[in-house]
Order: sequence, then C-alpha cells, then structure tokens
Amino acid sequence: MSIEEAEALMDRGWELLRQNKPREALKVGWRLEDMRYSGGFEMQAMALWALHRRNEAFAILEAAVATLPSLWRLWQLLGNYRSDEGDYGRAFAAYERALACDCDPVDVQYNYANALARAGRWAEAVARLETLSPDKVEETEPELAGYIVTLHETALLQLERDEDAQGMRGSR
Repeated sequence: MSIEEAEALMDRGWELLRQNKPREALKVGWRLEDMRYSGGFEMQAMALWALHRRNEAFAILEAAVATLPSLWRLWQLLGNYRSDEGDYGRAFAAYERALACDCDPVDVQYNYANALARAGRWAEAVARLETLSPDKVEETEPELAGYIVTLHETALLQLERDEDAQGMRGSR
C-alpha cells in the first residue's frame, strides 16, 4: 500500500475514535501496523485506552518507542497517558524523549507543562509555558492557544501571581 492509502486509513481511524467506535479504530490500527505504518501503534494505543484497556495501551506504546525511538508523537502519547495515570516521573521522562526528537515543541511543551501542573509543580509549569507564544499558535491551532493561556493563567494563580494572571486574561 502507498503512503497516501495509509494516511487515508489513519484519517479513518481518527474519525472512528471521534465517533466513539474504538473497537473499529483498533482494527484500523492493526491494519496500519501490518502495513508497517507507525501510526498503527498510535491508533492501537488510543483505541485500547478508549476501551479502558490501559495496560495493553502502555504495552503497545512501550514496544513502539523501543522500535521507533525517534518518533516524538509516540513518546508524547506515552507521556500523556502516564500523566493521566499520575505516573509523573515517567511522564516527564517520556516528554524529555519527545523533545529530544525532531518534534512539534509547542505541543510537547504544553503537555509537559500540563503534567507538571497536575503534579503541583506550578513554577516549573509556568517556566515551560513562558517558552510558548499563544499568539503564534493562534494562527494555526486556536484551540491549543486557548489551552495554553488557560493553563498559564491557572498556574500563575496557584503561585499567587494574581496580577500576572490578570494580564493573561487581557491577552485573550
């Protein structure tokens, strides 16, 4: 199969996940893996996660990053799921690995900051968020820009930097 066919199949998997059809998305993930398309691992992990089969999702991602250690999206997804489970140390390590790859640093830094915030490490979350420019992100990913501003504002309030948080509100 061609790369175009694999990408179309990946799009189909995303649509199935949006439609809350994880079992069908899992089958798409298997097919993509059979095609040797790296998105197959991602699709399988997301489908398994949606099916509340967390251990299997982790096993897929651990195998994927061992096989394809330069794919930041796999590291980021692993970090996100580790963070969701409260395993912050391993989440932070996964984000560090993602950042060491050729990646979208805005997406990874936001998720890293979110995990830091969940762990109550507000000052570190603010430091990461301050490296991001919501105005630049707004042009291509307005929803992500909004999340960045909201998380930044929340972290500043947690640090009792109310005036700085008010400034964040004014920037929206």
